[in-house]
Amino acid sequence: MLKLLMSIALSSTFFLMSAYAEEFDVVDVKVIDFLEKSVASNANYTLDKVTILQKEDLPQRKPWRAYLIRVDVLLTKPEQKRISMNDIVFTDGVVLSKDFIELESAQSLKTTLFKSH
Repeated sequence: MLKLLMSIALSSTFFLMSAYAEEFDVVDVKVIDFLEKSVASNANYTLDKVTILQKEDLPQRKPWRAYLIRVDVLLTKPEQKRISMNDIVFTDGVVLSKDFIELESAQSLKTTLFKSH
């Protein structure tokens, strides 16, 4: 009986965690898809990939979240070389913004997030 109760409890916890994770995965995919489409390849470089390095909820600005992303491109001229660029973008799942600037202080939230990067 105890094993049955334990497996039911674990199953329901896993289901709730999966549903919660799926919500964020959808937004993550939207962010990556948008950024991949917005980095247009040209004769000098091609997009390799976009990676989410870290994400952070903005508690005072729910449901907005900050994403630390890395964009990898392959230079094609004069020689093939990979370049990586890090940036922070913000989204609520509907709108993506390159920056959030506080009106009073005129300070970008980019300067206070992800201190280790």
